[in-house]
Amino acid sequence: MAWQTAYLKAHYPAEFMAAMLTSIMDTQKVPTYIELCRRMGIQILPPDINASSAYFSVDGEAIRFGTGSHPQCR
Repeated sequence: MAWQTAYLKAHYPAEFMAAMLTSIMDTQKVPTYIELCRRMGIQILPPDINASSAYFSVDGEAIRFGTGSHPQCR
């Protein structure tokens, strides 16, 4: 499991981090992961009514905030 996670993070960093941000149970940890994205060189884009999906998503080489509520907040 650790090898697969490391592979995905190394080869698909934006997709991996978007999935991590969407799956976080404790919403207070989101800023920590956003800072990690910035250190990895992944740009974080604000929500956009025309481009966002419900949750975090990959937009080119960047991650875009979703327009929906967090999955665990429903």
